[in-house]
Amino acid sequence: LVSKMTNLRRLDLEGKSMLLPGPLPSSLFTLSNLVYLKLSWNWLWEPLPPNIGGLVSLEELYLDHNYFVEAIPEEIGNLSQLAILNLAVNEISGGLPSSMGQMASLRELYLDTNFLGGPIPPELSNMPNLMACAIVGNYFDSNTISDGSAICRAEVMLWADCGVASAMCNDNDQCS
Repeated sequence: LVSKMTNLRRLDLEGKSMLLPGPLPSSLFTLSNLVYLKLSWNWLWEPLPPNIGGLVSLEELYLDHNYFVEAIPEEIGNLSQLAILNLAVNEISGGLPSSMGQMASLRELYLDTNFLGGPIPPELSNMPNLMACAIVGNYFDSNTISDGSAICRAEVMLWADCGVASAMCNDNDQCS
């Protein structure tokens, strides 16, 4: 049914009242005009599929409070129009893909309460519009946050308990 809605621009199936168990339906990735996708609070599971990067018109993506596992696919960097990315409260693991640095329109990034870790890629400093960043409840390496990083420049940061609790930004956008 969804694949026949080729002009659909907004899809909100937040699961607090309607649960969508299982993996993301493949027909979802044929919606090339979609700018808003909210599938929060469902029982969606499996890894995030690489074809999520084909939704190039997306401006807001909410997949929080599900059961996604494994790594964020490199193809997520194809979402160059994305302003809000919410993948919080899942079971996503691995590191952040360097391709996220291609997301220059990103204003809000919510990755809190997952199993992400390792270094924060230097390419993430290419996100000049990042205003809010929540990475609490992960395992990032605080020694890899580069001076002037987009994560450092975010006006609202939540990152205690994730291995970067000691990293703070001073008035010169330097991490210390």
